[in-house]
Amino acid sequence: MFVSKIVTFNKVNFLNNLSNEHAFSKGYQKEYFNIGHPIDSPPTLRGSMVVELNVNFIFDNKDFFEYGSPIDIGSLMAGYINPHNFEISETKMDFFTFSRLIKDLLNVDYSDKHLLLKHQITESVHEILKLYLRNEVADFVMYDSNPHSRLFEFCLSGNYVLDSRHVKIIHIPNTYTNSNLIKKISSRFKGKVMTFNPKYGFEGRYVA
Repeated sequence: MFVSKIVTFNKVNFLNNLSNEHAFSKGYQKEYFNIGHPIDSPPTLRGSMVVELNVNFIFDNKDFFEYGSPIDIGSLMAGYINPHNFEISETKMDFFTFSRLIKDLLNVDYSDKHLLLKHQITESVHEILKLYLRNEVADFVMYDSNPHSRLFEFCLSGNYVLDSRHVKIIHIPNTYTNSNLIKKISSRFKGKVMTFNPKYGFEGRYVA
């Protein structure tokens, strides 16, 4: 299981954290992360980076944890997801609850976990969700047609810790490799940076 974040190049604070250039940051901001792969259907921004982090990133940032949710809270608040029988507050979890949920999900079978990382819920994952959410909410997460309904989002305050032990891989459009910022990130995370052709978008990051 892993954590991912889509990064556009206007995300200055996050990029400064990633490049270790905190001195140039204009202030800390909350950041949002997801469990599993970014949602890539329909295709999104062509010039996006994708950062993949190991799941210990969550546990190492206990002190900076704001909330976790199996549902994309931003989409809920914007009305892209329309719950009919629960409030947004019912999906938000504190660190203790969300970390327990993640640890339970780490123990499901490989095939169930593989589908979860693609935002598909199997019956075994559904049963785990019902331990933490009302049945109606767990059913919504499993059966709603919008994949953002099972994106498993969490929010960290701006002082969160991000270093080499957390980073699995960073996918960067090859058109940005000559920028000073990307050179600093590539230097800091040697061997963990992969480039891709932005013609195919981040959803084509594994295309040779």
